[in-house]
Amino acid sequence: MASEVSREEAERLCLRASAAIAAVLERDACSLEAMPAHASPRRYVRARVEDEQLVVMLLPAAGEVASEAGASPVGRTAEEPFIEVAAFLERVGVRVPHVHGVHEESRAIVLEDAGDTDFDRWATAGKGTDLDAAYSWGVGELLSFMRRTSSVVPPGVISGRAFTGDLLRWELDHYLEWRVEQELGVAPDPGWRSAFAEACDALVESLLTIPRTVIHRDFQSHNLMVLADREPPELVVIDFQDAMLGPLPYDAVAFLRDSYVPLPEALFEAQLDRWCREVAATPLAQGWNEAQLHRAFHLQTVQRKLKDAGRFVFIDRMRGNPGFLRWIPDSLRAVDSALSATGDPFELRPLLAHVDPGFRRS
Repeated sequence: MASEVSREEAERLCLRASAAIAAVLERDACSLEAMPAHASPRRYVRARVEDEQLVVMLLPAAGEVASEAGASPVGRTAEEPFIEVAAFLERVGVRVPHVHGVHEESRAIVLEDAGDTDFDRWATAGKGTDLDAAYSWGVGELLSFMRRTSSVVPPGVISGRAFTGDLLRWELDHYLEWRVEQELGVAPDPGWRSAFAEACDALVESLLTIPRTVIHRDFQSHNLMVLADREPPELVVIDFQDAMLGPLPYDAVAFLRDSYVPLPEALFEAQLDRWCREVAATPLAQGWNEAQLHRAFHLQTVQRKLKDAGRFVFIDRMRGNPGFLRWIPDSLRAVDSALSATGDPFELRPLLAHVDPGFRRS
């Protein structure tokens, strides 16, 4: 999924990183290596400074900052949301890369290096653990993240951003625009569009009734780094700058219905049951019981994974990275499973099957 960086771009990135390190640490880097680009417009350079390994995060120019709709408050510098969210997470005990400092001129943040082992690689490597044990630990870390981030009032950079109805609908429209119209080349007729809009509006209305909490917004395996050489291993959360208030199961959907790691159904069901049971026993649930949380999880899955299917096409067409397209079938299967689990209350499946072969059953 990562795309290689050209030599010219690598040189530009390394120059920016070198300037940032010199300004922040008042030392020179011994070595610099531009890291492959992923879905984000942010770029990263790995640096060695004396005996310490660091990562320099290079932010895009103003106007290109937001990685998602609703992510960046107007009038903020590119660095501010990341720094403020990092400080909040560190304060409540969530393990994040330590911030060494910011160099505004280079639009750069100098960070602790959390390594190359993400949760996907660690959980599926079969070294010292198995998938069931890995996901049991991972869900425990997610529950800890939820408890810690709800233990105090979040800063304005988080509390001032929320999944509104408009934002939830924008994500659903992402599927229509990029998966249906751009990738499949389908131009739905007005009748279909009206019926789809009505079904999406009903889905969003249901999602807006779910209790809210602080969400990472993309709590999936590639944003969770594992320091496997520690005893016990440490989970380091990255890519958290878009944190906001959102539906209670949003991060659980990102983790358990991760397009990059399709889970065996028995493992998925066991960990979903555990998540619902443990959340229902906390104030976060606001009185919602396990059955209600199960249903909320599946409804959120429909919305989130349709958005992902569109987002992967967007990343291909707009950022020149086709590596995410192979995960579209898994995203669609997650939607189909969630529709079955909820009884498809908004009659979305026939509408989706009309335009998307991924929903047509033989």
